[in-house]
Amino acid sequence: MKEITYKLDTPKNISDTDKKIFLELLIQQGKVTNPTLEKINRCTFLCLCKVDNKIISIGAIKPKTNSDFNSDKADLDKFRNDFSSELGYCFTLPDHTGKGFSSSIVKLLLDKFSDTNLMASTELRVDNSMTRILEKNNFKQFGKPWKSTIHKGTLGLFLKFVK
Repeated sequence: MKEITYKLDTPKNISDTDKKIFLELLIQQGKVTNPTLEKINRCTFLCLCKVDNKIISIGAIKPKTNSDFNSDKADLDKFRNDFSSELGYCFTLPDHTGKGFSSSIVKLLLDKFSDTNLMASTELRVDNSMTRILEKNNFKQFGKPWKSTIHKGTLGLFLKFVK
């Protein structure tokens, strides 16, 4: 039987080794502009899922991506000041997708950060499970979709209002 563990904590309480692996996974995902340890260290919370002590899935609460509200993206300037944080950096290694690891990470992060409006952006593809995870957790898509500057996908802005 495989041992599955989750660690949810602030970056200062996550080991440098685990943060380097978190960074490697962000790089492998290929959906974050200039992923760095500095960006990881600016997060409010990091969540790691390990299977047999190997990190296979990640997620975070991080400072919002302010530009997602701009007119050339979601065009939602009216909501810009309602959000300061973002659910992001969610990624599961391909050999482990479809097993609920990202859903569990999102739930842990949302439980820890439940009293704040949150935003998230993700690709608008039929096979993107993150869209379903966000919707299941009371995020709704707002604004117009936009083309990614990193990859060929189309992105959508998802918002969760709690206040």
